Amino acid sequence: MFGPVRCQDCGRFGAQPDIALYKNFCTPCTEKHFVSRTDVLEMFSSHPEPKRIYKILKTVCQARCRLVTLQLRTRNSGERGSEKRFLREHVELCAPFVLKELEIEDMEKDGIPVDLDEEEDPRVWRIDRIKKIAETNEHTMKTLKWVVIVLTDLQDEHLLRAEACTKRCERAITNMNLGYTTDDIRFAAECDWKPYFQSLGTQRMTRNDLRFHKDFLLRTVRKRAVTRLRLARTLEIMALCDEYRATLKPLDWLHHPPAAQLMEAQCFKDYINQNIAYKTQFSPDILRAQLPKVAFEWAASHRTKLATQWITQRGSGMSLDEAKCNMDLARCVFVCPQCRTLDDEHRVGPALCGWDNALTHMCHTTSDRHQTLELSQEGEEVVLKMLLYLDMDPDSTTAQRMDDLDYRFFCGGCDITTHRKDIVGRKAYTWSEYVTHALQEENKLHLVLMSCLGPEATRFVKDHERQTYRPIYGAWGCAHCTEHLDQTVILPKAIAHAKNSHGLSDVVLHKDVLRFDNRYSLTSYKPRRPFIYSLLPLYNMMCKRCPPMAICKIWDRDSLRKHLLVEHSIAEPVDDTDWRIIEVTSVPTSS
Repeated sequence: MFGPVRCQDCGRFGAQPDIALYKNFCTPCTEKHFVSRTDVLEMFSSHPEPKRIYKILKTVCQARCRLVTLQLRTRNSGERGSEKRFLREHVELCAPFVLKELEIEDMEKDGIPVDLDEEEDPRVWRIDRIKKIAETNEHTMKTLKWVVIVLTDLQDEHLLRAEACTKRCERAITNMNLGYTTDDIRFAAECDWKPYFQSLGTQRMTRNDLRFHKDFLLRTVRKRAVTRLRLARTLEIMALCDEYRATLKPLDWLHHPPAAQLMEAQCFKDYINQNIAYKTQFSPDILRAQLPKVAFEWAASHRTKLATQWITQRGSGMSLDEAKCNMDLARCVFVCPQCRTLDDEHRVGPALCGWDNALTHMCHTTSDRHQTLELSQEGEEVVLKMLLYLDMDPDSTTAQRMDDLDYRFFCGGCDITTHRKDIVGRKAYTWSEYVTHALQEENKLHLVLMSCLGPEATRFVKDHERQTYRPIYGAWGCAHCTEHLDQTVILPKAIAHAKNSHGLSDVVLHKDVLRFDNRYSLTSYKPRRPFIYSLLPLYNMMCKRCPPMAICKIWDRDSLRKHLLVEHSIAEPVDDTDWRIIEVTSVPTSS
């Protein structure tokens, strides 16, 4: 039970004692001498009812019963612990009685009388056999319970002695006053020393034993101290990086790399990974001098990688410098593989048009998983179609130029359908949102069928559309101070801060308050919900009687008639006097 057991067949050590059958076999010999349910069914496969044979056999054959513990279990044996196994010789001895019993049962079912003595009746033999197996199982369970209790007591005593040795060593190392902290010694004792003494089976810790294990003890304590100090230096550099970021303008935060990427610089890695067990301090002056260079080199390296990828995909003979300059163009579209895996509904994630948008996406404040971008040839095709539609030069139109124009587009490939609030119309996309939408759609009509909204319709959409994917999304911050350095807020709070703290009466979006697009969700891609422009009925009329207002209003014909009648007492409106018709879609004349 408690010592090494030899196999009865091959003589090797490692056999598992069987309490019920008094047989000790190793794993290979177990496969030879024991049979499972599958083996029994295969042995009697020629019989018309092998399952019926097994059903009776398992009641008259003694199943094995071994002590399965963490010390004795062989995980690589391929055996299933819950599966019953029987000795092959027992199965072969009991099989004739079982077959005879089945034959008698079949004869009785057919109405053939069977006259047998009790000594010859296999059913009487089976009853006696079941009683004997029950007695054996009862004795086996009692033995197993006793063995488990003994092993548990031995294990508890072993743990107590290992813990006593650990405490003895902990006191000895502490009294040496080698400069290690109490936490370092405690962590080493709990995580390194205790498993070490348990594996060795150390019973007590004498002075000689302490001298023997001293090198190991000091080595593990120093390792814990070095690990703790490396973490402390990492946190120190991260705190200094955050302090440096606070010295930048809020607009520059969009293109400032995350601290985890900055610490990949060799100067910081050398400082963090020092193999020393004493406390150090990094000079803030050196960090302020190094960080701008590190951030610039980080952005330049990523720009070089993407430019090289563009040259490889296009197969053109342009130089690397030309490719870097062309990355500012609107037709240079990137996609993020990490965002692509976040949501099945939006299969490609956001389309990042131009280098500035791509750099903003890579500069998430907390995550460094969005550093690997890919160029999208389909996205470039969409932008080329858009620039051709707008009569703009694709070789000179930058993404910043398209952002400044800020047009709105309808997708002609989408049907005019009923949307939320029973509005029948189409979604009005920004130019980059239209590229994302076209990439998500499998129908290639979305690449070529587009229409640009007219000036009045564009202003109407801008005055009523959402700025972010949800009004309560905290992606806004002040552009004049560091109030929202660590935590951005919702747009109303950012506007209130600008008015109260900086005395601004008229807060301008993207000038006084900024939307930090580098603080997007890390668990799902959440696009902004586009404005739904009603086309049935068509909103294409403006009231000329109302004074100019800050928010543009556009009406359908019936609603404007009611408005003129109620507000201006005009029952019969006159064209170009009381109202005017606008062009919902039109190609801009000058770009």
